[in-house]
Amino acid sequence: MNINEKFPEKDAYTVSKIFTDWTAQGKTADTTALTVDNVLTVFDKMMEAMDEALVPFSGRLLYVTPAVKTLLKNASQIGLSRPVDGSGKTINRIVDRLDEVKLVTVPSVLMKTAYNFNNTGFAAAENAKQINMFLVHPTAIITPSKYSFVGIEAPAAGTKGDYIYYEKEYSDVFIINTRANAIAFNTEA
Repeated sequence: MNINEKFPEKDAYTVSKIFTDWTAQGKTADTTALTVDNVLTVFDKMMEAMDEALVPFSGRLLYVTPAVKTLLKNASQIGLSRPVDGSGKTINRIVDRLDEVKLVTVPSVLMKTAYNFNNTGFAAAENAKQINMFLVHPTAIITPSKYSFVGIEAPAAGTKGDYIYYEKEYSDVFIINTRANAIAFNTEA
């Protein structure tokens, strides 16, 4: 339940809520259609804006969709360091950092601008746009979480001999208004 439903739903909520709160402050996302020729330029513009806004360089995170990760691997301007093992047959193309910014790949379904949430889960809203890249410094957001109850019920006839796990959790996500410049998005137009 947690892995298949709870965590993906929380991830979708977190990204879309940050986007909603950020745009509510008058911020606008970059809508450049990303290609292998311009993906690094868009990233550099996001980084430059954060540098000018005094956002600490250390600790920035770049969340990308799998398609954008592929673009970054094949970017025309990138100078990859390609360590080759002793046999000369293996080329390591892992891209997990860009200018010392840690890259985190997130499935596209969890990177939309808006979702509908209900008792059966979540789905992208009709007007949702795809978020391609999301650059953030963790000091710009707060993600409080509080468990108010956790319990386990012993096996019984009503549980068909299985344990039942219960939990009640309250969580949300907020951006710190004075740190909104530590957030940047690239979305579809």
